[in-house]
Amino acid sequence: MRTRWYGKNLKPFLIILAITGGVFAILFAAMKIYYWNVRQDLFRDERAALESAEELWAERRPQQYQLVLQTWFQGIGFSEAENPCEREYLVIGQQVNQIIEAQNCNQMFGSVPPTIEELFDIANKYLLPDNCGYNGCVCDGPIDSQVRYNTTLGYPEEILQRGFLQNEHWRYTDIDIFSPPFCTLLGTGFINFRIITFSPIE
Repeated sequence: MRTRWYGKNLKPFLIILAITGGVFAILFAAMKIYYWNVRQDLFRDERAALESAEELWAERRPQQYQLVLQTWFQGIGFSEAENPCEREYLVIGQQVNQIIEAQNCNQMFGSVPPTIEELFDIANKYLLPDNCGYNGCVCDGPIDSQVRYNTTLGYPEEILQRGFLQNEHWRYTDIDIFSPPFCTLLGTGFINFRIITFSPIE
């Protein structure tokens, strides 16, 4: 039986197509791995400092403490709010036991203020490489997050987000390839935290 002519011509084409597809898949996977790794380098030192502070807090945390926490909503690029929410409260056994006083607070800030452990969780989220503006990492880039810790007990004294890291857009190149060619105009704002006073209770 005679072999059809197009069968002979198609086989080399399929081999070339398979090889090309395999090379493309390898390059694509390598690109994704590379950019994932360079994103993990973002805030690496800050996350290491966070881990050290959490360890210090775990070693020295008091079972009871009272603090005054200032919380405010801040648009990126704007100055701090003039009237931040300020709450004084008591924490016993890692749970808020009593809210002593609250000023300028509304539902935006939640009905129950955070414990120190919850503030650590917030700091950790702020220091992740996918913590970007509302328009996404490709459009806005990562947010410049800053955390300051108490040198004695390790708790976060300030958790702030100040602006965008414009020079770090390149870390999201693999995402950019499959993103829409335009960015929306959504503004970005976040809740920031500052501990005004912290008093361990023996």
